Amino acid sequence: MTKPLRWTCAVIVLPFLSATLSADPPTRASGDRVLKARSVLKRFCSECHAGKPEQPSGLNLMDHADALSENRPIPAVNRTAKDRSLIVQWMTDGSMPPYGRDGTRRRPTPDDIVAVKAWIDDEARSYPAEYDDRYVADAILADAKTRSVEDRTNDRYFTFQQLVQDGLPWPNLAERFARTSTALERASVGGQGKLNAVTLAADPAAVVFRYDLR
Repeated sequence: MTKPLRWTCAVIVLPFLSATLSADPPTRASGDRVLKARSVLKRFCSECHAGKPEQPSGLNLMDHADALSENRPIPAVNRTAKDRSLIVQWMTDGSMPPYGRDGTRRRPTPDDIVAVKAWIDDEARSYPAEYDDRYVADAILADAKTRSVEDRTNDRYFTFQQLVQDGLPWPNLAERFARTSTALERASVGGQGKLNAVTLAADPAAVVFRYDLR
């Protein structure tokens, strides 16, 4: 049974920050590549590569900056020589994740490896350690800095962050976005409203969105 709309988004007001130029917003397709790749890294790599003191590796694949760091002979994610990214080589040749003592550790499927490759080919866009409230706040702050003072007085944000939690299959986010946009239109001008501006993704995973009340 589909959950009521009130559980699918949170609307946030943030009117006052300094402005800078805005980059092109992510699309649903590029956002899905981020979600899928991070999900693979979380499921198959975070047991040993999540930056915890007790873990044997100093490589933290749940830290996007560390995953892309060039302070290694061969980067884990190599954006300039994409076919030389270590995480793809490790998954492809079977060396990572290790099979474990009993040989029963789950292995990435060919589709999982394709998802990581597709994300790297799409400039290995940023992902967070967790899709939590901090991530949403940071995404909103970064986006708000691209807006003028006048724009920010009319900007509102909503998020599907709670729908993309680890260990749970996320729903069709394009469909959820369409339903939310329709609800926002129906809630304005006695149900006769129409969103005048394009609603834009405010984060690389396209789970935080800005819309303009005008």
